[in-house]
Amino acid sequence: CSFWAKGRKGGERLWTRVWADTAAAPTSKSETFNLTTDWQRYELSIVMPARAEKQTFAIRIFGEGWLDAVQLEQGYEPTAFEK
Repeated sequence: CSFWAKGRKGGERLWTRVWADTAAAPTSKSETFNLTTDWQRYELSIVMPARAEKQTFAIRIFGEGWLDAVQLEQGYEPTAFEK
């Protein structure tokens, strides 16, 4: 997944988590980013199981900030945003 984000003052923390539920076991990955006052693109990559029953993406900003152009996509590299 990829997204653009910025904070109001800079230094805000943005927490992300992606997980998939399967019959065998859940798969997940989380990462925390420190925001600046400029728009920046962030990404979080995870290899999802082929037979995931449910996939979930969560974002939480600690402080005040903005998100834009959130994408969940296949592949190993983020691509340009598509409307």
